[in-house]
Amino acid sequence: DVPKQKILEHQMTSYLTREVRTQILLTHPGILRLYYYFEDAQQVHLLLEYADGGSLFSVLRRRGFLPEPTAATYFVDVARALDHLHRHGIVHRDLKPENILMCSHADGTKAKLADFGWCAELEVDGTQRHTFCGTWDYLSPEMVQSEPHDKGVDIWACGVLLFEMLTGKPPFAAANQVKAMNRIMTVDLKVPDTVSPSGTALMHKLLVREPPSRIALKDAVRHPWVRECMPEKDLDSSPQ
Repeated sequence: DVPKQKILEHQMTSYLTREVRTQILLTHPGILRLYYYFEDAQQVHLLLEYADGGSLFSVLRRRGFLPEPTAATYFVDVARALDHLHRHGIVHRDLKPENILMCSHADGTKAKLADFGWCAELEVDGTQRHTFCGTWDYLSPEMVQSEPHDKGVDIWACGVLLFEMLTGKPPFAAANQVKAMNRIMTVDLKVPDTVSPSGTALMHKLLVREPPSRIALKDAVRHPWVRECMPEKDLDSSPQ
């Protein structure tokens, strides 16, 4: 439930409208379902899919970091969901562990994208966005410099997410915001030896300064690291 008073006080009308529209229209196994919404005089009510496992943030806070096979499973879930958004002209722009919810299914726990308040539509002609948004640890270099941006910000954020799942902390953490910005801008990426060479290689393909040079998500989910971690999974025929 979202109190209308809060919506008005924090100017959340457009935020909530984007979230509802995106989750109603775009159904995908990796996107948290919004089944129904309605409002009364005081509140807007959203009937969402139940995420019994909480957020990925809470999982990482409890466990510290994830084994590579587990991280690969969640990475594939999230990357496929983002690729689905991109193919429908939507960029999420606020990927972080707090916005990934864990849901139990018959074949295991699934990671699902949630919180679409910062998402934006990309025009058919590839027009880029200019709004500064997202969470500092997950901001791409183009966001830090307030440059035009597109789906590349989500690809970068996938690299940050992968690093955090495998190490327990974001890759460009620093003593203050200015130092963090500098680390992001220079892609000062230092992957611990505890991460496998193929996992490190994938991070270096996702966390690239120039957006066009970043690996496409459809290729990232078929990267050798993913295949090593999920040998029993048919990554070429699994649902997108």
